[in-house]
Amino acid sequence: MTIEDIENEVRSEGGFKQAGAFSRLTALIIDLVILYFVFKLYGATMLPDDGSIGFSLDATGILIAMIYYTSLEWSPLKGTIGKKLLRLRVVDQYGARLSFGKVMLRNISRLVTLFTLLIGFVIVFFRQDARTLHDIMSSTYVLTPDS
Repeated sequence: MTIEDIENEVRSEGGFKQAGAFSRLTALIIDLVILYFVFKLYGATMLPDDGSIGFSLDATGILIAMIYYTSLEWSPLKGTIGKKLLRLRVVDQYGARLSFGKVMLRNISRLVTLFTLLIGFVIVFFRQDARTLHDIMSSTYVLTPDS
C-alpha cells in the first residue's frame, strides 16, 4: 500500500472528508479571537501598537499560541476550540490522533509559514485538498464530517 492509498483512506474514513478552505478560515478566525483575549490577559501583543494593519507577535504571544495549538491538537479534542465549534478534527496520515512529535512538527511548520509572509496559509485556497504548508510538512489532515 502506498502513501497515496493511505491518504485516500484517511480522506474517506469514518464518515469524514477533508475540510474546505473556508471552514478552516472560519476556525482560524475564532481561534484568533480567543487568542486575542488570552494575549490581553498575559500582556502579550497581537496587533501593532502604531495603528497599522497586520500582526505583531512578541515572544510571549508566540509562546501562548504554541501552547494553545499544541495542547489542543494533541488532546482527545483533535483540534482547537475554533475547529471543535465547526466539527473539524486534525489527524495524521492514518486518521489517528496526533502524537506529540507530530503536533510539534505541525506547529513549528506553522511558524515557518508565519515567517514566509503567510504564503503557507494562502495556498489552502489554491489546492484541491485544501491543505496548508504546515499540513503538508507534518503529514496531517483537517477533516470535517461527511454529511
